[in-house]
Amino acid sequence: MACACIQSLMHMTYRMKTAVHPYTEIISRIIRDGIEANAPSLIKLNSLKLLSAVLVAREDVLTDYGSVFEIILQRLNGLSMMDSSDEVRKLALQLNQLLTQDK
Repeated sequence: MACACIQSLMHMTYRMKTAVHPYTEIISRIIRDGIEANAPSLIKLNSLKLLSAVLVAREDVLTDYGSVFEIILQRLNGLSMMDSSDEVRKLALQLNQLLTQDK
């Protein structure tokens, strides 16, 4: 059920584009919680896909919700190196590289 909810959020976020602005903070917290190390792989994978949709919808999201995204970046780094799922590791690595390329 949680995966279906996250997938629905991903589709709505992608379709709403910048109109997702009022909901970005809560969506960011859902992503943060979904990529905890002890979360099931499917939850992590769908949370990473939701993160991708948020990044497409709002380029300024990192500046608006910096503290939440600092945690997300830390978790992305850990997932990219140590997650048991190859798919999660690969997507986490790609997102981590995308988000840290200017740093």
